[in-house]
Amino acid sequence: MKIEHYFQDLDILHVNTENDRAYSIPFPEHSEILQERREESNRFQLLNGQWRFRLYENVEAVPQNFPLGETFEEDCPTLPVPSAWQMHGYDRNQYTNMRYPFPFNPPFVPAQNPCGAYVTDFEISQDRAPFRKYLNFEGVDSCCYVWVNGRFVGYHQVSHCTGEYDITDYAVPGRNRLAVLVVKWCDGSYFEDQDKFRMSGIFRDVYLIYRPENFIRDYFVLTKAEDFSENGSTARASVEVSVQFRKTTEPVVYCLFAPDGMLAAQGESANGNFSVQLETPQCWNAEQPLLYTLLLTACGETIQEKVGIRAIRVENGVLQVNGRPIKIKGVNRHDSSPFHGCAVTEEDIRTDLALMKRHNINAIRTSHYPNSPILPRLCDEYGFYLIAEADLEAHGQEMIYHPTEEDLCFFANDPAYRESILDRVKKLVQRDKNRPCILFWSLGNESGYGPNFEVAARWVRDFDASRLIHYEHIAHVMPGSDPDFSLLDVTSRMYPPTEFIREYFQDAQGDTPKPLLLCEYCHAMGNGPGDLEDYFSLVYRYDGFAGGLIWEWCDHAVYDGKPPKKSIALAAYPQGDPAQVDAAAETEMAILQDLIVAVRNIRAELKIEPKQKLTIEIHADDEIRSLIVHDRAALERMANVESVAFVAQSLANAAGARSTARFDVRVIYERKIDVAAERERLIKELAKMSGEMDRATAQLANDGFLAKAPEKVVNGLKQRRGELEVLIAKANSALAELG
Repeated sequence: MKIEHYFQDLDILHVNTENDRAYSIPFPEHSEILQERREESNRFQLLNGQWRFRLYENVEAVPQNFPLGETFEEDCPTLPVPSAWQMHGYDRNQYTNMRYPFPFNPPFVPAQNPCGAYVTDFEISQDRAPFRKYLNFEGVDSCCYVWVNGRFVGYHQVSHCTGEYDITDYAVPGRNRLAVLVVKWCDGSYFEDQDKFRMSGIFRDVYLIYRPENFIRDYFVLTKAEDFSENGSTARASVEVSVQFRKTTEPVVYCLFAPDGMLAAQGESANGNFSVQLETPQCWNAEQPLLYTLLLTACGETIQEKVGIRAIRVENGVLQVNGRPIKIKGVNRHDSSPFHGCAVTEEDIRTDLALMKRHNINAIRTSHYPNSPILPRLCDEYGFYLIAEADLEAHGQEMIYHPTEEDLCFFANDPAYRESILDRVKKLVQRDKNRPCILFWSLGNESGYGPNFEVAARWVRDFDASRLIHYEHIAHVMPGSDPDFSLLDVTSRMYPPTEFIREYFQDAQGDTPKPLLLCEYCHAMGNGPGDLEDYFSLVYRYDGFAGGLIWEWCDHAVYDGKPPKKSIALAAYPQGDPAQVDAAAETEMAILQDLIVAVRNIRAELKIEPKQKLTIEIHADDEIRSLIVHDRAALERMANVESVAFVAQSLANAAGARSTARFDVRVIYERKIDVAAERERLIKELAKMSGEMDRATAQLANDGFLAKAPEKVVNGLKQRRGELEVLIAKANSALAELG
């Protein structure tokens, strides 16, 4: 296919995209917005689903008529959107830390550069036809070309940031065709050398937003508070809002609701800019994440925004929130799931955050790119301090043959890459500028330091002085240069020995050093981390030691689809004999397999029943199966289900259950079955169990047997008969469900 090679042109980062803005979804005016999710707004249309898909070895191999989708009709393979194509059998998984996955020759990438061609159709109803239509991609790795109804719309890169297009002039009422060509590598890939599995495709949500001709295009909410008391409260604070319209300025009606739902302020601004003064406000922090709700109404739309009132500053070399010193007890976090790869769901994120809260983690660094836009909003809600990092790491420049300091700072110093670096930092800040959880804007990771980063830092300082600026890789600067480190608000280090920390504070010689933050420490991938106690003794010894963030939150391993070993079935039957296990393995292994696959996309709920019997319901989709695990130890022994074991154990401890507590794990999972074969299997199983039941009943009715048999045997037979009654009832119920 002949297309413009924007994907290796430093002068063209985006084509026909909208300017970056704060993440928001509008609702119709007067809707019950305080209770609604974005999917419930008629201004929002999610385009996720099964898209037609083909993978080509390079751009040239793509058919020229691809934008029309003519070769992507009914017999075309499909791929779920969002997803990474490597997680569905295309291409291959590749994990690399520092090394680029291609030869170092910026800004060029290999000619053999796989391309994913996507096609989907969507409908625009007549009632939505008068609105302007904005197509949003929340994440595409590494870049994409977009066509609507065969007409080229535009191009964008920066994998982990939103690309938005105005497709009003391309779309029509009724059916429309969307074609997207995703290129695996582009010039931007030199800035996306993060330590992770390298995955490709449309991996975050795709949707349309319907807007009137004029609307609130962007807005910025700033909170200001001073004179905090020792407990972190203040007598007064202000909420300052500035609004930008698509066309002409119009009046904005606003309402601000307190965390308890009571109206705190309301009014109308002629130009959309206003300030609200609050007496004795309720402040936000990680321990008490109290959020106000702001409603902005204009042009027939209402936008809802959560507002956290807090003040972030460095005072006498100490990191403070709301006038009180804080300690960062954090983790680095990738968007990562063994079953979805980088295409994490909201449930994946909520599972991560809930586990972090249980383990007293209070901070997250989004290593090393903006995580899903869901994450910072949930961090506001759950209470986490966020170091929000730009989609920027060029670590591979250290791996070229005999690198010099000039090589280590290649991208940081070369003016040709200045706009690329600034663009990535701007995209980070603009999307999440209204999130109260964010303490630091981080310029990126392991890319050297030089004039290009200084330009980006100055832009951040001018745009948002309410937060701090972080960047770690200042150890590498161009020889003979005069770097400006004053732009950075903390001294950030990775994996320093404890001696460095002592020397940092003891050698200050009366000067107050910047707060010290370990943006990575206690390396916990593999064997570790064994030095937490040593570090934390220093965290609390020095007021200026702000804490650290462990590398990293979870293992990046991906599930490869191999069947589990029989030992998993044995764990489910710790009291059973080998014959029982063999008989059950064929049916139970499928259930156990689906349990493993479901671990990271489950929502676990606990129900406490009489006598401390605990039931964990694991929700996914479709049919229901149940698996009885006889004790906590058996649950823990089940390979690859650590998450389920942890939930069970933690909740059992909380309920005061003994270690012998029984767990009834009911699994709801998606698995297509052959109804006829399943019915036949159940009938055979019923006949077998009924025969065993009859024999057990006959034996227990035989006086001669009862007179001779040991009491233990008789009791065991009675217990087995009771178990058979339950199993027969379940089998009959399953048969009834099959019809």
